[in-house]
Amino acid sequence: MWFNRFVGRWFVEWAENGKRIRMLRSRWIWEQEHGPIPEEYDVHHKDVNKENDGLDNLELILSEDHDNLHSFLKFSKMVDTEIEWFRKDGESESQTSSSKY
Repeated sequence: MWFNRFVGRWFVEWAENGKRIRMLRSRWIWEQEHGPIPEEYDVHHKDVNKENDGLDNLELILSEDHDNLHSFLKFSKMVDTEIEWFRKDGESESQTSSSKY
């Protein structure tokens, strides 16, 4: 068994019956403690840090809820970025306007 980093995620890999098996490290850690993960569930990182595979940071949630949560978080991050951009843009405008007079 070995750990491997692939596409920004950690995996556990091993050979079984002549086949190479690869599993996300977070899923492997969860299964070592709690047993098999039902098909309709995902392992979620509570702090949204995919590098933090500590058991206390992992929770099992429905795949649909997991997808919705990450869509919401991605949208929220985009909104925060846009708000920050508008704030910076507004500040520079007001500074420019005040310096004209």
